[in-house]
Amino acid sequence: MLVLSRQRDEAIIIGDDVEVTVVDIRGDKVRLGVVAPKKVSVHRKEVYDAIRRENRAAAQITPEDLTAANLPDPIRRRLQVAPPADVSGVAVRLATAADLDAINRIYNHFVLNSACTYQEEPSSAEERAAWFSAHSPACPVTVAERGGEVVGWGSLSKFHARSAYRRTVENSVYVRHDCHRQGIGGVLLADLMERAKSAGHHSIIALIDSGQRGSLALHEKFGFVEVGRLREVGSKFGRWGDVVYLQRMV
Repeated sequence: MLVLSRQRDEAIIIGDDVEVTVVDIRGDKVRLGVVAPKKVSVHRKEVYDAIRRENRAAAQITPEDLTAANLPDPIRRRLQVAPPADVSGVAVRLATAADLDAINRIYNHFVLNSACTYQEEPSSAEERAAWFSAHSPACPVTVAERGGEVVGWGSLSKFHARSAYRRTVENSVYVRHDCHRQGIGGVLLADLMERAKSAGHHSIIALIDSGQRGSLALHEKFGFVEVGRLREVGSKFGRWGDVVYLQRMV
């Protein structure tokens, strides 16, 4: 078994490239997320065998040993505690109309420079205001703020207009382009998951371009799993893109 300290977002590296993370703790149950290379399926027996091998090799190692200077090199390479992202000073709150300009600037950067959205023309202030008005307490818009600046935003939106889909939502997370790899996306996504649970939703869907490895890894870290893939449904910057459907039950 994996020995973790039951701290949310704690992660260990199995082998060279399989990451196991604590994504949820409810009573005596701990939910783990596994991020593995594309060539490795986390459902295959080989992955679990690798985890068992690594744990046997590290069976006598305590968390304190992981930082010891005399830890054997092979063990140090195979079993590492991933340092937590420094998200001090980042606060998530519900967005207001005063945040829409910042939200639009963050989003429109990716419209013009990335395939993470298949929109090709920047959103106008009027379009953003209409989008904001279409959200509700059950499908909120949030912002991540640091030092008085909006550094990211997230939202829950209706997945489908038909009423039977009312407890399924789609999430969006965007982090300002100069603030990536600082843990902000994880803070936003974790907050959205809590809000979805409080609102009584049952399922969260994420639609992500297959080339967006960072976004895919973030969602996988929080327990989302791939449930479908639409091949070559979007064309942007001269290439066809697949859309990956990921899902997490709340």
